[in-house]
Amino acid sequence: MPLLFQLLLINCAFGFSFSLTATPPPYGQLSVSGTKLVGANGQPVQLIGNSLFSYQHEGYGERYWNAETVRAIKCKFNANVVRAAVGTETEGGQAAYLSDPAKGWKMVTAVIEGAIAEGIYVIVDWHAHELHPNEASDFFKKIAQAYGSFPHILYETFNEPLDVSWTGVLVPYHKQVIGAIRAIDQKNVIILGTPTWSQKVDDASQNPIKDFKNLMYTFHFYASSHFVDGDMGNKLHTAVQNGLPVFVTEYGTCDASGNGAIDSGSMTKWWNELDKLQISYVNWDISDKSETCSALTRGTQTASVGDPSHWTQSGNMVATHDKSKNTGVSCNGAPPPSGGGGVGPPPPPSGGGPSPPSGGGPSPPSGGGPPPPYGGGPPPPSGGGRGGGGKGGGGRGGGGSGSARVVVEYTQRWNGGGNVVFVVINTGPKPLCGVKFSVNFPQGTRSGGSWNMNASGNNQFTVSSRVDPWQVNKSAGMNVLGGGMPSANVVSANAC
Repeated sequence: MPLLFQLLLINCAFGFSFSLTATPPPYGQLSVSGTKLVGANGQPVQLIGNSLFSYQHEGYGERYWNAETVRAIKCKFNANVVRAAVGTETEGGQAAYLSDPAKGWKMVTAVIEGAIAEGIYVIVDWHAHELHPNEASDFFKKIAQAYGSFPHILYETFNEPLDVSWTGVLVPYHKQVIGAIRAIDQKNVIILGTPTWSQKVDDASQNPIKDFKNLMYTFHFYASSHFVDGDMGNKLHTAVQNGLPVFVTEYGTCDASGNGAIDSGSMTKWWNELDKLQISYVNWDISDKSETCSALTRGTQTASVGDPSHWTQSGNMVATHDKSKNTGVSCNGAPPPSGGGGVGPPPPPSGGGPSPPSGGGPSPPSGGGPPPPYGGGPPPPSGGGRGGGGKGGGGRGGGGSGSARVVVEYTQRWNGGGNVVFVVINTGPKPLCGVKFSVNFPQGTRSGGSWNMNASGNNQFTVSSRVDPWQVNKSAGMNVLGGGMPSANVVSANAC
């Protein structure tokens, strides 16, 4: 597993800090374009994976809420996404998030951190049937504060609402929860539950929420109860024809009770239709509950989640299908395949930028000037001028103009690509709040996705973060495909 960086993350919600190792997810920063989920390069992508059973069910759910299970889901089921179904309401006397939030937080963060470390996406699901708008808003605010800077995160704000009005009940609910998330995390995709156990996506398509970007809408089906050529298929097709971006965050091979017979013919038709429409889908469920839809046989321990001898008929069926798909994951220590976007060190919840592992952003030496190895020496005379040249070797290149320079450094290399950071160097006496530069690629080399900088066409990018006089900023980076070394030339540098 490629080790990209270690981030000291401050958990604002519960007041402790920890070191978190992150690996880039297959498609980088996700967004929504039309009816499609798209990757960092704007290409349509599908997320395919598995959902955990609600953790409060100690007999068959809780034991799988850990990083070991996440790795098995990735490596043995070929999943690029895992869904953490955070049960909210007490069932059968077993406390859920609303009655024991400390336990719930511990459970969900273990899964989130496992997914970030493994380099797959994670859907944080508010697994409720009843309305709890204030509690849901508080929960997702904490998730966004702690993890919203990672591109691995997707939010699912309401699992399966009951048969309530989309416009009169669910739109106000979703707007409140979306607002709490977007106050902190403006980028990551949010998936919205729809009426009647997230079946009536056609209702939502008549009045989609337009006040926010990167929204998708939940659709759930069970193959033995719902059919592509029946009413449920019609609801899905109507929604898509109306321009609604749909995400199947839960489906089953059995009937809607989670039990009953498996309908492999219906399931195959659903998979084919979802693939044709490029709709993402997540299977219910990773548990050993005595139900047909469970993926694991009774008594399966965490260490055996990835062992096919412990898979049920449903588990084998889903694993066989998912392993036939190109999900962009790798478990042999290789980097993500081409088409994925890279991920660099994101800011912590407070909005500040932590120093990357290489130690970027230190104070300048006593003599002034950018810190080594980017220049050093006394500052130039008033009026600006070029700073000292960046050191050659070690995978560095650079170009400069005015009061700023940009140096390109590899932070990770592998056969066929790697990750680079763009070291923005303020070589003048004024703080900068917008450094625009062009990136030049050698023949056979191209971008596989970028972070913490805005693209403006013609391979030009802008880093808007403030860079104080004689300081450097190393927050922007790129996944490079091909073996060449990009270089950068400053186009403009705007003072704050």
